[in-house]
Amino acid sequence: MTAEGEARSRNEILEIQIDPTLVFEADQQLTYSAVSNLIHNALKYTHAGGIVQVRGNLVGEHIVVEEATDNLGPEPGQGLLYA
Repeated sequence: MTAEGEARSRNEILEIQIDPTLVFEADQQLTYSAVSNLIHNALKYTHAGGIVQVRGNLVGEHIVVEEATDNLGPEPGQGLLYA
């Protein structure tokens, strides 16, 4: 399932803001895998109806990809996500 489809099925909002002028050389499969994993984990651990934002920008000589959610932590009874 695509990230957009996953967000829709969970009634979440997925906002992606990537600078369209970014150009870089990298392994396409590894880059896709890393960014896809970031997005799918953010969707997975955000409450239904939540918002997931993904941004990509050039900072100095580095490309920075970050995600933010309005997640407040585990839902009651869910327990710890990370130990």
